[in-house]
Amino acid sequence: MKLIFSLLVLFSSTAFAGLSEDFDRLKNKGRDLEPVGAICEEVAQLMFAEKYPEPSYKVVTGIEYSDEERTLGELDIIVFNNTTQNADVVAEVKCWKSAKGGLKKAIEQRKRFLTNVKSSKALKFKWLDDPKLKLAKTQFNKVLHFYSVA
Repeated sequence: MKLIFSLLVLFSSTAFAGLSEDFDRLKNKGRDLEPVGAICEEVAQLMFAEKYPEPSYKVVTGIEYSDEERTLGELDIIVFNNTTQNADVVAEVKCWKSAKGGLKKAIEQRKRFLTNVKSSKALKFKWLDDPKLKLAKTQFNKVLHFYSVA
């Protein structure tokens, strides 16, 4: 709990509604907030939800993509445009001790994603929070912005 509070204090300098409100929103989501990466993703989701508000957008975490053989990667933050149903924004979240190392990894992941989504091979996309939701490769073909968050 101390770690969660420390990280929230660190991120509270951004344009959040307030530390206690953000903490309440995160603790009641039901996600395991023990891993630092999970906390970072949740805080980043709050930040993107403020920049891309409903009802125009839906901000989600954790979409896995795979080919016929194996999982190829996972997208940390995805902003869907509710009019087009396309992913307008993809962000990779890396809370590492080395910001440089985190950025390098995020760039590698973005390159792998773009290589696969632009290829002719069939891809399956699965939202980990709702695996039954149907997602198509075409929804990820025209991402407008990529971000790295640390």
